[in-house]
Amino acid sequence: MKKIIILFFVLHSCFSYSQCLKVLVEDLAKNSKEFKAIVNENSGFKAWQVLAEHAPTLRTDISELSLVSQNLEAIEKAGGYTKWKALANVGKGENTFKNTVKFVDNYKPTSTGKIGEVVSENGEVLGTLYKQKKYANSTNLDYSYKYKTPSGNVKTLDKLKIEISDDFIEFDFNIPAELKGQGIGSVVFEDGIKYYDIKNPDYKGVRGRWEGNNPNYPDGMSDNFKVYKEAKLAKKSDEIAAFETWTGKQAKKNGFTKAKVVTDDKDLVLIEFTK
Repeated sequence: MKKIIILFFVLHSCFSYSQCLKVLVEDLAKNSKEFKAIVNENSGFKAWQVLAEHAPTLRTDISELSLVSQNLEAIEKAGGYTKWKALANVGKGENTFKNTVKFVDNYKPTSTGKIGEVVSENGEVLGTLYKQKKYANSTNLDYSYKYKTPSGNVKTLDKLKIEISDDFIEFDFNIPAELKGQGIGSVVFEDGIKYYDIKNPDYKGVRGRWEGNNPNYPDGMSDNFKVYKEAKLAKKSDEIAAFETWTGKQAKKNGFTKAKVVTDDKDLVLIEFTK
């Protein structure tokens, strides 16, 4: 603790001296030993400062702190955290690996069971996608993805759920870090839209329901929640902030070009995307 306080006075460059000190004290009181160990080092404390100023919702995220602490020079050369993040194209769910899906023969959007295989740019089969209805007469869809890890273990991701609530399609995805950027979520999103276009054509649009205090996420916040809140802190409009999120990008790609913020609280954001 003593070293952290010394670092604060030596390296302090935050937005406001008193505000920065208050936030630091709160973070130290609320977070783990791992967090304290990181900010107790020069590079870790600088990383915390960068995030506290430019991405406050990520300032206690262990993964982001570690990433920033290892890239301080690159961030400075890029002209700041925001520009570096954009250049790095880190973790917003885009298909950065240019994977494709090879659908099964006779595939239709209403098909269930095995629907296809995710194939890398060089033709390697990375995993298999499955779809089923939650119940026989349900409009809810459950997707799963079976894949092999680099170590050879077979895993199944089953946290890919879609449902209709109050005539809006809601997507509940919790994709682990090792699978982000592979395009899996994008494929499931588009397949779900096509399914409901046929089965429930009168739906109104897509609803984003993003939580900021959910134990199912590593730091309690969904990626969409973080991105939206960061954009708002950067003084961007509701609509621009909404379309900067992963769900917003997918919605726009599928023809939903309007965004209405229904709820924007400290722990919950609800946004409706319509055509």
